[in-house]
Amino acid sequence: MTYIKNDWEDIPYLKVESISLTRMRNGEFYTFLRRLLDTMPMTEKEKQEDGGCSALFVSPAFRRRMVKKLEQLKRLIRVSNAHAETELLKNIDRDRERAVLYILNRVDAARISTSDDERKAGEALYAITKNYSGITRVSAVEKAGVIDSMLAEFKEPKFAPYIQFFKMGESLARLQFLNEQYEGMAEVRNKKKTELKESTKIYDLRFELSIMYHEVTDRAFASNLITGNKEAEYYVELLNTRIKDYKEKMAKRGKRV
Repeated sequence: MTYIKNDWEDIPYLKVESISLTRMRNGEFYTFLRRLLDTMPMTEKEKQEDGGCSALFVSPAFRRRMVKKLEQLKRLIRVSNAHAETELLKNIDRDRERAVLYILNRVDAARISTSDDERKAGEALYAITKNYSGITRVSAVEKAGVIDSMLAEFKEPKFAPYIQFFKMGESLARLQFLNEQYEGMAEVRNKKKTELKESTKIYDLRFELSIMYHEVTDRAFASNLITGNKEAEYYVELLNTRIKDYKEKMAKRGKRV
């Protein structure tokens, strides 16, 4: 975490870590920004009205525009990867899905256990898994980014005792291995399948969305700096956790971020 101090108060403010969005694969880029929107600390009224996020100084019009562009990107990614899955990739995806379901089901079962300790641990990890209950319904390509996001949340230090309680470390490591295996094979395949016209459209959308990403992070920082908003601070903390996890992943690939 990086904190800075303003000139007029001796109070630290959390700063968003830097990251190069251009180095992300298309699926990773989409999911990273999708989670950026989904985890905004919106009020119930804002959620019901498909509004903005006052806690982050994000207007309804801005958020709707970003959602629309993300949906356009999602459709283009699907087109670019149409008819591209090999039998081996399907097998890896099947094993990956089983690994995910084991983790989700383990947490669900713990929440109704007769053991107080097990219920407590289950409820703690449910804070993560409740956001991924529909993971089996997304496409295989999108699923890679969604799993990356879930694994990043499991790496938050506050969840470590509960992961150890369930002896879930090996299951999470296997899921990460399968996901990276799928992504690696899919990347090679997609280089051969993506057409120039689609790539150009995707590039343009990514460029626009990257600008919008920096706008959101600037507003989140400003909200915490000006108002001391704790929701904005927690939002930045969660974002920095994902950024750190992505940088570690890129380091394994041998890429600079």
